This record gives sequence, structure tokens and C-alpha cells, in this order.
Amino acid sequence: MGWRRAASIDVILSLQTTWIVAEPDLQPPINLAMLRVLSRFAASHLAEPRPGRLSGRDRWLLGLAGTALLAVFTTAACLRPDPRGWGTHTQLGLPPCTSVALFGLRCPACGMTTSWAAVFHGRLLDALRIHTGGTLLAVLATVAAVWSLGSAVHGRMLWRVKESTMLITAAIVVGVSVVQWLGRILTE
Repeated sequence: MGWRRAASIDVILSLQTTWIVAEPDLQPPINLAMLRVLSRFAASHLAEPRPGRLSGRDRWLLGLAGTALLAVFTTAACLRPDPRGWGTHTQLGLPPCTSVALFGLRCPACGMTTSWAAVFHGRLLDALRIHTGGTLLAVLATVAAVWSLGSAVHGRMLWRVKESTMLITAAIVVGVSVVQWLGRILTE
């Protein structure tokens, strides 16, 4: 569709060029060479990328997302997993869990940072025990980082994921987190 738009601009500029040549006594605001340059610019910059190819903007955004995930992974790898199974986030200067302070109960997210730290220290079984939902999220984020960076480098999506699949996956992560949290509440 983009190539049609660029082609139609080329035709319009060609018609303007013809009109300027046909009316020599009028002072054209731009000369013929400039119109040709504008035509070439329009054809190259207004055209959409080839089918299946990502635009430069999309490639940069995917590269930025993948790099941001790598920064999160690096941070998690630099943290020492708290032996209690929660509270690792305080190493980042964050306050202790408000739910624990107010109610004496861990919140559904308690242990997520600790599970990420355990994952990136290679302790996958400990991470699953600490916070299964957080471990699943860390693994999914790793896949997302590979996908983002690979797609950015190659200029096309490595694979496509349906929106419904993403929603179901998010629901599973949240569901697992809530079930594990309820299990903790009932056993503590």
C-alpha cells in the first residue's frame, strides 16, 4: 500500500513538472531538478517496508526492549537471593514488604525478586519453590529478550504470538502466583 502512495506522489509531481514546462512565463517556486529530488525522496521514504520486514523504528524499539530486559537480568544476577525466600528487593534500596509489616502475611508478589535472583544464579528448583509465578515470568522474559533482540537484528519477527496466547500465558502466571500465595497463607 505504501508503494502506491509513493507512486501517486510521483505522478502528481510529474504532472506539476509538465504544468511548469507548459507555462514558461510563470516563475516556478522550485525548479524541475528539485521536483525530481522530492519525487525520489517521497518514493523512498513514504513507502512501507517490504512485507514481513520491520520498520527502522520497530527494530529500535525491539532492541531497546531486549536491552532493558538484559539490564533487569543483570540486576537479578547481582542480587543475593534472601535465604528466607523473600526480601531480596531490599538490596535495591526498596522498603520491606508493606503486607508483611502491616498484616504479618506475605503478599502474592513476595518472593518474586528472590526467585528471579535464584533463576539467574542457576538455582531453578529453588526459584520454583520460592515463587513459581516469578520463575515462569523470568523464563518468559528470557524468551522475550531473545525474541526482541533477534527480531531487531534480523529485521523481521522471529515468530508471531497471538494476542490470545499472550493473555492465556499472563493468566497462567497470575493464577499460579495466587494459588501459591493462598497455599502459603493456609500453611503459615
